Amino acid sequence: MNLVALTPGVTPQGSSSGSASNNTNGGSYTNSFGYNNYQISGGLANQSSVYIDGQPINLIIGHSTPFVLTQDAVQEFRVESSVVNPQYGEFGGGVISFISKSGTDHFHGTVYEYLRNTKLNANTFFNNRTSVARPQFIQNQYGATIGGPIKHSKAFFYFSYEGFRLAQGVPNLGIVPTRAELNGDFRADAPIFDPTTGPGTAKGGFKTQISCLGVANVICMPGQAGSGITVDPTEQAMANVVGYFPAPNTTAGGTAFNFSQNARANASSGEYDGRVDFNVGAK
Repeated sequence: MNLVALTPGVTPQGSSSGSASNNTNGGSYTNSFGYNNYQISGGLANQSSVYIDGQPINLIIGHSTPFVLTQDAVQEFRVESSVVNPQYGEFGGGVISFISKSGTDHFHGTVYEYLRNTKLNANTFFNNRTSVARPQFIQNQYGATIGGPIKHSKAFFYFSYEGFRLAQGVPNLGIVPTRAELNGDFRADAPIFDPTTGPGTAKGGFKTQISCLGVANVICMPGQAGSGITVDPTEQAMANVVGYFPAPNTTAGGTAFNFSQNARANASSGEYDGRVDFNVGAK
């Protein structure tokens, strides 16, 4: 499907590139609507018809494509983008046709493995900046095909399998509360105000900056006398759960972010494709 983009008049849209098993959000999940998310000849994205051996495979819901043939099972593909043959219908833009491989009078097969590995990669810019280790990236895309005769010059078969395994670390930057903030102390931050004050509220007037025991930008803990706003007991409970709020681990981001880590985004899939051909007669 990625090769469709080589055709003039085809514009790929989101999630249409890369492996079908991890085409969204760095591999964290698969978006089947991305398989056919191409604009062809100015038509709407994801509205083209996809055929495999003359059979339309688009789903009614969203017009998405439920699967993509294994690459080694494809004999050829064609994109029709203008003056499309009237045998086609129910599409907006173009028609993408795939022809799968068939067996012959001789046995043929392939075995392949496509590998990407952490040890072959460089670290990311932001990981280097925040002293976070190189993110894990282990991808194995492997498979095998075999085709041959069932009955000489009469019946043939072709079978392929492809497995995809991905273990990936995705660098994430964010902001987590500091220990002082978890205890209601926001003196290191911009001024915070009582949301029940100010124009348009029952109290009217100007917004009142939150304070506790005369100290501005501090939210009182339950039981303390202050502005009437206190730290919520639920937040207190979450703050005491080990690991619920990870501690800040970097200052390289200034006020933009104070936390950096490699999150996990894994994908796993397997696909079997099979085809049988039978010649009824010369006609």
